[in-house]
Amino acid sequence: MSSAQDTAMHIRQQDGQVRLEFAGPWRVQDALPTSQKLAQQLALHAPSGADRARIFSLHANAVTVWDSGFTMVLHGLLRRLAEQGFEVNVSALPEGLQRLLRLASLGNPPDPHVEPRHAFFHDIGVAVLEMRHDA
Repeated sequence: MSSAQDTAMHIRQQDGQVRLEFAGPWRVQDALPTSQKLAQQLALHAPSGADRARIFSLHANAVTVWDSGFTMVLHGLLRRLAEQGFEVNVSALPEGLQRLLRLASLGNPPDPHVEPRHAFFHDIGVAVLEMRHDA
C-alpha cells in the first residue's frame, strides 16, 4: 500500500537557525532514511562558512503519521548533531515524541535475556536465606 505523500525532510534557514521540517509518514514500514543519510543531506544543503547556524530546530507539523521508526531516526540524528557541536531545539515536536527522545537519550535498557550479575555478598546473603529456609 503506497502513501499519497512521501517521507521528507525540508531544510530552511530561519532567524539564525536551521529549521528541519519533517513531512509525510514516518513509520518503520515506510522505508525511512537513516540518520546518517539525513546528516549527509544536511551537510549538502545547510548553510556553511560564516553564516553557518549552530542551532537546529525540528518541526513535525506536516508529519501525517509516525511510530518508533521516527523516534529512532531522530535519536540518531540528534546524536550526530550533538557530536558535531550543534544545539538542537525539539520543543516544536509532539510532546509524546519529545518524551520518547528523552528516554532514548538515557541509554539502552538492560537486556531482559541476560541474567543480572550479583555482587559476592548478595550471593552469600541468598545462600544464607536459602539455608535458613531449608532448616
